[in-house]
Amino acid sequence: MPRVSIASCQLPAVKICKNANCGNVAISFDGFCKNHAPYRGLKGYNSRPKASVRWSNPIGIELELFHPDGSSKITPVARFVCSDASLPYGGGEIKLVQDATKIANVAADTAQRAGFAGAKVNKRCGFHIHMGLPSGMRPQLHNIYDVSGAYTRLYMLAKHFEEYFFDIVPRSRRSNTYCSTIKSMSYLNHHYSWLSFSARVPTCELRIHGGTVNPWKVKGWTEVAVEFRKLVNDAINDGSEWKQAVRGSKKFSDHMPAGTLGSKYLIAREKANGSLAEFGF
Repeated sequence: MPRVSIASCQLPAVKICKNANCGNVAISFDGFCKNHAPYRGLKGYNSRPKASVRWSNPIGIELELFHPDGSSKITPVARFVCSDASLPYGGGEIKLVQDATKIANVAADTAQRAGFAGAKVNKRCGFHIHMGLPSGMRPQLHNIYDVSGAYTRLYMLAKHFEEYFFDIVPRSRRSNTYCSTIKSMSYLNHHYSWLSFSARVPTCELRIHGGTVNPWKVKGWTEVAVEFRKLVNDAINDGSEWKQAVRGSKKFSDHMPAGTLGSKYLIAREKANGSLAEFGF
Protein backbone atom coordinates (compact mmCIF):
# COMPACT_ATOMS: atom_id res chain seq x y z
CA MET A 1 0.00 0.00 0.00
CA PRO A 2 1.54 3.35 -1.00
CA ARG A 3 2.03 5.98 1.62
CA VAL A 4 -1.02 8.17 2.14
CA SER A 5 -0.35 11.84 2.61
CA ILE A 6 -2.64 14.79 3.18
CA ALA A 7 -1.26 18.14 2.12
CA SER A 8 -3.14 20.01 4.84
CA CYS A 9 -1.57 17.89 7.63
CA GLN A 10 1.67 19.45 8.74
CA LEU A 11 3.93 19.14 11.75
CA PRO A 12 3.74 21.96 14.28
CA ALA A 13 6.17 24.83 13.79
CA VAL A 14 9.73 23.99 14.77
CA LYS A 15 10.44 24.56 18.45
CA ILE A 16 13.55 24.18 20.57
CA CYS A 17 13.73 21.67 23.43
CA LYS A 18 12.62 23.08 26.78
CA ASN A 19 15.54 21.39 28.51
CA ALA A 20 18.03 24.04 29.59
CA ASN A 21 21.05 24.53 27.29
CA CYS A 22 19.88 21.76 24.92
CA GLY A 23 19.24 23.53 21.62
CA ASN A 24 17.87 20.44 19.82
CA VAL A 25 14.59 20.52 17.93
CA ALA A 26 11.60 19.67 20.13
CA ILE A 27 9.60 16.77 18.73
CA SER A 28 7.42 15.62 21.63
CA PHE A 29 3.98 17.06 22.16
CA ASP A 30 5.05 18.83 25.33
CA GLY A 31 8.14 20.45 23.82
CA PHE A 32 11.13 18.20 24.43
CA CYS A 33 13.68 16.70 22.05
CA LYS A 34 14.25 12.99 21.45
CA ASN A 35 17.10 12.88 23.95
CA HIS A 36 15.13 14.31 26.84
CA ALA A 37 11.51 13.21 26.22
CA PRO A 38 11.94 9.52 27.16
CA TYR A 39 13.24 10.23 30.64
CA ARG A 40 10.54 12.57 31.80
CA GLY A 41 7.99 10.86 34.02
CA LEU A 42 4.31 11.74 33.77
CA LYS A 43 2.93 14.09 36.40
CA GLY A 44 0.61 11.67 38.13
CA TYR A 45 -1.85 10.39 35.58
CA ASN A 46 -3.17 6.97 36.50
CA SER A 47 -6.02 4.62 35.68
CA ARG A 48 -7.76 4.44 39.05
CA PRO A 49 -11.49 5.17 38.57
CA LYS A 50 -11.46 7.55 41.54
CA ALA A 51 -8.99 9.76 39.67
CA SER A 52 -11.65 10.62 37.10
CA VAL A 53 -13.78 12.54 39.63
CA ARG A 54 -11.39 15.48 39.30
CA TRP A 55 -12.71 16.20 35.81
CA SER A 56 -16.17 16.76 34.45
CA ASN A 57 -15.30 15.02 31.16
CA PRO A 58 -12.85 12.21 31.94
CA ILE A 59 -11.34 10.07 29.19
CA GLY A 60 -9.24 6.99 29.90
CA ILE A 61 -6.57 5.58 27.57
CA GLU A 62 -5.09 2.07 27.37
CA LEU A 63 -2.06 1.65 25.11
CA GLU A 64 -1.15 -2.03 24.74
CA LEU A 65 2.49 -2.58 23.79
CA PHE A 66 5.55 -4.63 24.64
CA HIS A 67 9.26 -4.21 25.12
CA PRO A 68 11.76 -6.93 24.12
CA ASP A 69 13.39 -6.60 27.56
CA GLY A 70 10.15 -6.62 29.56
CA SER A 71 7.34 -4.16 30.23
CA SER A 72 9.25 -2.71 33.19
CA LYS A 73 11.43 -0.90 30.64
CA ILE A 74 8.46 1.39 29.93
CA THR A 75 8.09 2.60 33.51
CA PRO A 76 10.33 5.67 32.99
CA VAL A 77 7.75 6.79 30.40
CA ALA A 78 4.53 6.23 32.33
CA ARG A 79 3.80 5.73 36.00
CA PHE A 80 1.01 3.24 35.45
CA VAL A 81 2.04 0.21 33.35
CA CYS A 82 -0.08 -2.90 33.91
CA SER A 83 0.48 -6.47 32.80
CA ASP A 84 -1.92 -7.89 30.23
CA ALA A 85 -2.67 -11.61 29.96
CA SER A 86 -3.45 -11.31 26.24
CA LEU A 87 0.08 -10.13 25.42
CA PRO A 88 3.35 -12.13 25.29
CA TYR A 89 6.38 -11.70 27.56
CA GLY A 90 7.32 -8.05 27.83
CA GLY A 91 3.75 -6.98 27.11
CA GLY A 92 1.66 -4.58 29.13
CA GLU A 93 -0.55 -1.54 28.83
CA ILE A 94 -0.03 2.08 29.74
CA LYS A 95 -3.09 3.54 31.42
CA LEU A 96 -3.89 7.23 31.54
CA VAL A 97 -6.88 9.30 32.58
CA GLN A 98 -7.36 13.01 31.99
CA ASP A 99 -9.97 15.59 31.05
CA ALA A 100 -11.28 15.32 27.49
CA THR A 101 -9.76 18.70 26.58
CA LYS A 102 -6.24 17.50 27.41
CA ILE A 103 -6.19 13.73 26.91
CA ALA A 104 -5.29 13.73 23.20
CA ASN A 105 -1.99 15.55 23.74
CA VAL A 106 -1.19 13.63 26.94
CA ALA A 107 -1.76 10.27 25.21
CA ALA A 108 0.15 11.28 22.07
CA ASP A 109 3.15 12.46 24.04
CA THR A 110 3.13 9.28 26.13
CA ALA A 111 2.96 7.06 23.04
CA GLN A 112 5.84 8.94 21.44
CA ARG A 113 8.05 8.62 24.50
CA ALA A 114 7.18 4.92 24.78
CA GLY A 115 8.39 4.51 21.22
CA PHE A 116 11.61 6.32 22.08
CA ALA A 117 12.08 3.93 25.02
CA GLY A 118 11.90 0.93 22.68
CA ALA A 119 8.24 -0.07 22.96
CA LYS A 120 6.80 -2.08 20.06
CA VAL A 121 3.34 -3.19 18.96
CA ASN A 122 2.06 -6.16 16.98
CA LYS A 123 -1.32 -7.44 15.79
CA ARG A 124 -2.20 -8.61 19.28
CA CYS A 125 -1.99 -5.09 20.70
CA GLY A 126 -4.92 -2.70 20.91
CA PHE A 127 -5.49 0.97 21.63
CA HIS A 128 -8.58 1.29 23.83
CA ILE A 129 -10.36 4.43 24.92
CA HIS A 130 -12.73 4.63 27.90
CA MET A 131 -15.18 7.48 27.53
CA GLY A 132 -16.79 8.72 30.74
CA LEU A 133 -20.60 8.67 30.80
CA PRO A 134 -22.98 11.14 32.46
CA SER A 135 -23.04 10.53 36.22
CA GLY A 136 -26.85 10.57 36.24
CA MET A 137 -26.97 7.41 34.13
CA ARG A 138 -24.84 5.25 36.44
CA PRO A 139 -27.66 3.38 38.22
CA GLN A 140 -29.64 2.75 35.03
CA LEU A 141 -26.70 1.28 33.14
CA HIS A 142 -26.66 -1.68 35.52
CA ASN A 143 -29.72 -2.96 33.69
CA ILE A 144 -29.60 -3.35 29.92
CA TYR A 145 -33.38 -3.24 29.80
CA ASP A 146 -33.54 0.15 31.49
CA VAL A 147 -36.89 1.88 31.27
CA SER A 148 -35.37 5.03 29.74
CA GLY A 149 -34.59 3.16 26.53
CA ALA A 150 -30.98 4.36 26.58
CA TYR A 151 -29.57 1.01 25.49
CA THR A 152 -31.89 0.85 22.49
CA ARG A 153 -30.64 4.23 21.35
CA LEU A 154 -27.01 3.27 22.00
CA TYR A 155 -27.50 0.10 19.97
CA MET A 156 -28.92 2.10 17.05
CA LEU A 157 -25.99 4.51 17.21
CA ALA A 158 -23.39 1.73 17.36
CA LYS A 159 -24.90 -0.22 14.46
CA HIS A 160 -25.14 2.93 12.34
CA PHE A 161 -21.37 3.46 12.42
CA GLU A 162 -20.16 -0.14 12.93
CA GLU A 163 -19.52 -1.03 9.28
CA TYR A 164 -17.67 2.23 8.70
CA PHE A 165 -15.29 1.74 11.63
CA PHE A 166 -14.55 -1.85 10.65
CA ASP A 167 -13.89 -0.78 7.06
CA ILE A 168 -11.16 1.69 8.02
CA VAL A 169 -9.16 -0.58 10.34
CA PRO A 170 -6.72 -3.33 9.29
CA ARG A 171 -7.98 -6.88 8.76
CA SER A 172 -6.38 -7.97 12.03
CA ARG A 173 -8.94 -5.81 13.87
CA ARG A 174 -11.90 -7.04 11.81
CA SER A 175 -11.60 -10.70 12.81
CA ASN A 176 -10.28 -10.23 16.30
CA THR A 177 -11.40 -12.18 19.37
CA TYR A 178 -10.96 -9.07 21.47
CA CYS A 179 -12.91 -6.77 19.14
CA SER A 180 -16.18 -8.28 17.90
CA THR A 181 -19.15 -6.82 16.08
CA ILE A 182 -22.33 -6.02 18.01
CA LYS A 183 -24.70 -8.80 16.99
CA SER A 184 -27.52 -7.84 19.34
CA MET A 185 -28.28 -5.28 22.04
CA SER A 186 -26.89 -7.61 24.72
CA TYR A 187 -23.45 -7.30 23.08
CA LEU A 188 -23.24 -3.75 24.41
CA ASN A 189 -22.46 -5.38 27.75
CA HIS A 190 -19.91 -7.75 26.20
CA HIS A 191 -16.42 -6.64 27.17
CA TYR A 192 -14.88 -7.67 23.86
CA SER A 193 -17.36 -5.86 21.61
CA TRP A 194 -15.78 -3.03 19.62
CA LEU A 195 -18.00 -0.71 21.69
CA SER A 196 -19.03 -1.78 25.17
CA PHE A 197 -20.53 -0.21 28.27
CA SER A 198 -19.58 -0.70 31.89
CA ALA A 199 -21.88 0.29 34.73
CA ARG A 200 -19.15 -0.28 37.30
CA VAL A 201 -17.00 2.73 36.39
CA PRO A 202 -19.06 3.72 34.26
CA THR A 203 -17.52 4.16 30.83
CA CYS A 204 -18.14 3.46 27.19
CA GLU A 205 -15.10 1.62 25.78
CA LEU A 206 -14.01 2.01 22.16
CA ARG A 207 -11.76 -0.98 21.35
CA ILE A 208 -11.51 -1.09 17.56
CA HIS A 209 -8.17 0.67 16.95
CA GLY A 210 -5.01 -1.42 16.74
CA GLY A 211 -2.00 -0.90 18.96
CA THR A 212 0.34 1.95 18.04
CA VAL A 213 3.10 4.15 19.40
CA ASN A 214 2.66 6.65 16.55
CA PRO A 215 1.68 9.88 18.36
CA TRP A 216 -0.21 11.27 15.38
CA LYS A 217 -2.41 8.19 15.19
CA VAL A 218 -2.97 8.33 18.94
CA LYS A 219 -3.88 12.02 18.92
CA GLY A 220 -6.12 11.69 15.85
CA TRP A 221 -8.04 8.66 17.12
CA THR A 222 -8.44 10.16 20.59
CA GLU A 223 -10.02 13.24 19.01
CA VAL A 224 -12.40 10.89 17.18
CA ALA A 225 -13.35 9.21 20.47
CA VAL A 226 -13.99 12.55 22.17
CA GLU A 227 -16.43 13.51 19.41
CA PHE A 228 -18.05 10.08 19.35
CA ARG A 229 -18.65 10.28 23.09
CA LYS A 230 -20.70 13.44 22.56
CA LEU A 231 -23.13 11.40 20.44
CA VAL A 232 -23.12 8.60 23.01
CA ASN A 233 -24.06 10.99 25.80
CA ASP A 234 -26.70 12.62 23.62
CA ALA A 235 -28.20 9.21 22.84
CA ILE A 236 -28.34 8.39 26.57
CA ASN A 237 -30.18 11.65 27.23
CA ASP A 238 -32.38 11.23 24.12
CA GLY A 239 -31.27 14.51 22.61
CA SER A 240 -31.40 15.66 19.00
CA GLU A 241 -27.78 15.21 17.87
CA TRP A 242 -27.73 11.41 17.89
CA LYS A 243 -31.03 11.34 15.97
CA GLN A 244 -29.56 13.55 13.28
CA ALA A 245 -26.44 11.36 13.21
CA VAL A 246 -28.28 8.08 12.62
CA ARG A 247 -30.38 9.72 9.91
CA GLY A 248 -27.27 11.10 8.23
CA SER A 249 -24.00 9.81 6.83
CA LYS A 250 -22.55 6.54 8.09
CA LYS A 251 -19.05 7.94 7.61
CA PHE A 252 -18.03 9.32 10.96
CA SER A 253 -15.57 11.65 9.24
CA ASP A 254 -18.63 13.62 8.11
CA HIS A 255 -19.51 14.23 11.77
CA MET A 256 -16.05 15.41 12.83
CA PRO A 257 -15.20 19.12 13.09
CA ALA A 258 -13.52 20.11 9.83
CA GLY A 259 -9.79 20.72 9.96
CA THR A 260 -9.09 18.70 13.12
CA LEU A 261 -6.42 16.03 13.09
CA GLY A 262 -9.12 13.47 13.94
CA SER A 263 -11.06 14.40 10.82
CA LYS A 264 -7.95 14.22 8.63
CA TYR A 265 -6.98 10.90 10.16
CA LEU A 266 -10.34 9.31 9.35
CA ILE A 267 -10.27 10.64 5.78
CA ALA A 268 -6.74 9.29 5.32
CA ARG A 269 -7.85 5.88 6.59
CA GLU A 270 -10.79 5.89 4.19
CA LYS A 271 -8.43 6.50 1.28
CA ALA A 272 -6.02 3.84 2.50
CA ASN A 273 -8.75 1.19 2.63
CA GLY A 274 -7.92 0.17 6.20
CA SER A 275 -4.13 0.08 5.96
CA LEU A 276 -2.19 3.11 7.11
CA ALA A 277 1.09 1.86 8.52
CA GLU A 278 2.95 5.00 7.51
CA PHE A 279 0.46 7.58 8.68
CA GLY A 280 2.53 10.30 10.26
CA PHE A 281 5.09 12.77 9.11
